Amino acid sequence: MNVNSKLPICPFCNGDSNFSYRLSGYDIWTCNSCHAGFVYPMPSNNELNNYYKGFLFQIASHSYKKILNSFSIFLPYLGIKKKKNKLLDVGGGGGFFSRAFQELDYGSATYIDLDSEACSYAKASGIDNVFCGPIDAVPSDLGCFDLVFARHIIEHVIEPTDFINKAYKMLNSGGKLILLMPNGLSKEYLSLPLFMYRKIKKIILSNRFNFKLIFRSLGKEFHHGIDPLRHLLAINSDSLSIYCKQMDYTSEIKTFSVSNKMVSPYFRYSLLSLPHLFFGKHLAALSGGAHLLCVITKDSN
Repeated sequence: MNVNSKLPICPFCNGDSNFSYRLSGYDIWTCNSCHAGFVYPMPSNNELNNYYKGFLFQIASHSYKKILNSFSIFLPYLGIKKKKNKLLDVGGGGGFFSRAFQELDYGSATYIDLDSEACSYAKASGIDNVFCGPIDAVPSDLGCFDLVFARHIIEHVIEPTDFINKAYKMLNSGGKLILLMPNGLSKEYLSLPLFMYRKIKKIILSNRFNFKLIFRSLGKEFHHGIDPLRHLLAINSDSLSIYCKQMDYTSEIKTFSVSNKMVSPYFRYSLLSLPHLFFGKHLAALSGGAHLLCVITKDSN
């Protein structure tokens, strides 16, 4: 067990942390205060850039229709009006969300992604501006945005609060930063047998087998969503709320079920997921839904 001599602090609340277990060759730590889970030490930028080069990038004709349908519900839910809005879509899977934003007549979109293949596809699909790189690679001459949309992005980055701060600075007054991610403390996925089999198998293969570790990993150290190198963090409502208060950001935080079509357009039931119909809503009521939405609004000057 490679436990580091220097104990890391939580990236959200600066609280002390304890080692939880290893996963896919990385140490997973748990904050003692807000219970966020995170990889420490983090991988290097070079490791991540290599990992995301052509990252699982698949385009299917039916995928865009699902995104279009979900976004047509999601944008009104957020109170976004149809006008000349400027959207920055960060890592949105080949620009599907950018394309939907423009086709639904909400304004113009700028798309940025670490994956050059995703950027090429987005450019070919008619997105106004496309850039390859991290969020701060967006040219400053584009000005600020009314919306910065990051769907399942923040759990991938090495410095999540730095990402939030950079995105916040790119907003117009009254603009919204929309963060959608797995809810690290949700137990809703306990009702999905295939998901749980894969998670427990990974933990067993990454550690010396013991029942105490498995039970601990199903409690506050469940860390829904953490899966290095893909997901480096397991974020929850407390983590975000504490950080937003520290920064004096105006925020609204909610959770949604894994089956909610507005935030989870790709989910579909199968025989293996049928237990979720009976137990999922109860688990979500106890610990919050599997999807976590944080909307940060930039205060008007």
